[in-house]
Amino acid sequence: MLPKSAVMEIGPDLMPTVVGTLILVLSVILLVQSVRELKDTSDDVIAWYEWIVQEMEKQDACLEVIKNVEMMPYYLSAADSEANDKAYLEVFQGIADSLAK
Repeated sequence: MLPKSAVMEIGPDLMPTVVGTLILVLSVILLVQSVRELKDTSDDVIAWYEWIVQEMEKQDACLEVIKNVEMMPYYLSAADSEANDKAYLEVFQGIADSLAK
């Protein structure tokens, strides 16, 4: 820590502390909003996505294109996607818990 000024009560480390605290608060707010938005995906959007994937699978031309893709896409139903997301969250939580120790 740097020495306090003889003229002022505050030290030169005040502004970096204020800026760091502000960035931390804004980061937490952004993280909370992101988590809320993940949970707020409309059922209509999920249903539409499932419908469009099923329609694509009905078309032979689409299936041929998908077969020729070097990386095969892996589509999940809404329920499977939710379970998959929970599994990833558990992994990330485990990593975060191990780092916090």
